[in-house]
Amino acid sequence: MAGPGKLYKRCGCRDTTSKKRLEQHCHRLPERGHGSWYFDCSATDVFGGPARARRGGFRSKAAASKARDEWLARTGEERTPAGMDP
Repeated sequence: MAGPGKLYKRCGCRDTTSKKRLEQHCHRLPERGHGSWYFDCSATDVFGGPARARRGGFRSKAAASKARDEWLARTGEERTPAGMDP
């Protein structure tokens, strides 16, 4: 199931001169096993406001996609009036 939001890969490598993190701009990201996958998505909460989730550290794009879909399904259940019952 393809869901809304964004999937991306990043790492903790740093630039040698500025010492800033390269994250998504690292030239080694295409290498297998370098970096990890993240998802960023949002959904509407019970009150009509945005509920945003950013999670990472997944070993594969498929794992990040599955986690995103699970988060959306879980928050979808929690966003319904039945989810507000004590």
